[in-house]
Amino acid sequence: MAKVFLAEVTAYDPVEQKLVEVRMCSRGHGKHIAFAEFPDAEYVPCITAPPQQTISFNQDGIPGQIQIEYGNLGISFNRQLRNTHWRRYDFDGYPCRLLYGDVGAPYSTYELVPGSKLGSLDNPTVDTGSFAIRGPEVDLTRDILTESYGGTGGADGREDRKNTLKPFAIGRFENWEAVL
Repeated sequence: MAKVFLAEVTAYDPVEQKLVEVRMCSRGHGKHIAFAEFPDAEYVPCITAPPQQTISFNQDGIPGQIQIEYGNLGISFNRQLRNTHWRRYDFDGYPCRLLYGDVGAPYSTYELVPGSKLGSLDNPTVDTGSFAIRGPEVDLTRDILTESYGGTGGADGREDRKNTLKPFAIGRFENWEAVL
């Protein structure tokens, strides 16, 4: 049985000013895919290159931290597929579900492929583009501390602490010197 790769992506449409759901599938089978479980959802056959994951355990022959690259998702745009308007969408940082399975099989039999968010659309030509697939660790690489001391005294810190990031802690902690 032929295999197919699916991508279910949330994106932001700046023209309509709303979030949209985009469904894509690999092109090898030549037609839109729909599932009995979701009769109103069609998967557009525009994926030209499914992501290739790589895992490395060392760098320059020295064991180190495990590095996982989720690869890139290549897609095509054209009028027949009715997806040229996708080029205007903002995909960067929005959730993405990647699945792999047999053409014609029930949706529930498809296997989930690791990866959780897309990067921005890299559009080297008018009719092709690609996205970097980001793993779940992308949520952990952003700044957690966002609030700063105002320097007005008390819990807002002294003048010399103004604009210093406020610490953040969860759980039980001991011997932490409070801001005076």
